[in-house]
Order: sequence, then C-alpha cells, then structure tokens
Amino acid sequence: MLERYLVQFCYATLAGIKTGSLFSGEFASEREAIDAVRLWNEELADKGVCLVPLRMSGTRALIYVYRKEMLNRELSRPEVAEFLTQYDYDRQRTGCALRTLKSRFEKSGEFPHEKQDHERHVTGH
Repeated sequence: MLERYLVQFCYATLAGIKTGSLFSGEFASEREAIDAVRLWNEELADKGVCLVPLRMSGTRALIYVYRKEMLNRELSRPEVAEFLTQYDYDRQRTGCALRTLKSRFEKSGEFPHEKQDHERHVTGH
C-alpha cells in the first residue's frame, strides 16, 4: 500500500529532484502504517531517503518523505534558518525541526505556519 503512495506522490523526492514530499494515506490500521514506514525506512536508508509520520488519526497517516542530505542543506541556508527561527524551530538540526513540526501538528491538526498566514490574510495583519 505505501509503495503506491511513494510512487504516486513522492517520485520527485525519490528521484532526487525535490527535497521532500508530503502525502496523506489510508491504511488498514495505525499499526500497518507504522510498520510500513519502518520497512521503507530500512529499504531506503542507504539512498538517503527517510519517511516520518507527522500525524496519525485512525486509519489515516500524514507522511513526510525527504532526502536527508538535501533537507540538511536547505535548513542551513541563512534565509531558511531566519524564517524557521521566527517559528521556534531549531534550524541547525533536521531531527529537531521535524520533531517540532510533528509536535505542532499533533497539537493543532494543521501546519503551524498555515494558521498564522490564514489569520494574516483574514485580518490584513
């Protein structure tokens, strides 16, 4: 099942064209999703590709697939680091940044910056 999502939604990341891809998939159970992510992480580790479940809800999982080296490079860019610092991300460490994103997602159910951007759009601030 996860293989289909990887091919359909993450082909550019798998090919090294894009740093990361995000998709929401339906699984038979939360356990199936976790096991599938673990299996594919083992399979793709030597290629520098990682999968992280950002949010799980029943049989749905939101999964981020990324190329570790490319993401590290992006996070170290000064303009990216400055942007992320505004949102309390540890810009130097990929793992910390992903844990922060996952934690915020679990608390709010949406990407942290989307809510703020939406509020700016609605209020004009």
